[in-house]
Amino acid sequence: MQFPSRNFGTVTFATPAGRVDQSAAAAFKQVLLPLLEDQNAAGLIVDFANVEYISSVGLRVLMIAAKQMRARKARIAAAALQPIVAEIFAISRFDAVFEVFSSLRDALAAMSPEALVAYDASLARNTLCNAFVSGVRPERCRSPWPLPASGMRLPPRFALARVPR
Repeated sequence: MQFPSRNFGTVTFATPAGRVDQSAAAAFKQVLLPLLEDQNAAGLIVDFANVEYISSVGLRVLMIAAKQMRARKARIAAAALQPIVAEIFAISRFDAVFEVFSSLRDALAAMSPEALVAYDASLARNTLCNAFVSGVRPERCRSPWPLPASGMRLPPRFALARVPR
């Protein structure tokens, strides 16, 4: 199991996907451990928006993560729980172990205002870059391609290209 992680200020967020069950728990732990060892991170948010199920073995990995983060006075939270995962958290009383937020943005706002500003800036930059691909002239898109003149549309082969980040 591999999942992307990203830092915003001093907060790291990770976005696992699929099922965190017996077959995926060891891989989940291996990917999560380096994020826990980052001494510069004041918080870790696990975004469960793409997780459809978590078993007791997955909850054990999260319990270990919570203990490690608390041992170094850092925060850990869960965000955007799917209904089944939210029910599992409630039944197992895991919502008392983890801070639980309805969205990644809410979790970032609670953990660090600086992280929220960085997250919002990232979203704005991505929106500008997506507008560039569709032919609109943004001022701050980090694209290697020259910007078109105002009002000029990109040729179709460029309009479908992804802007590298």
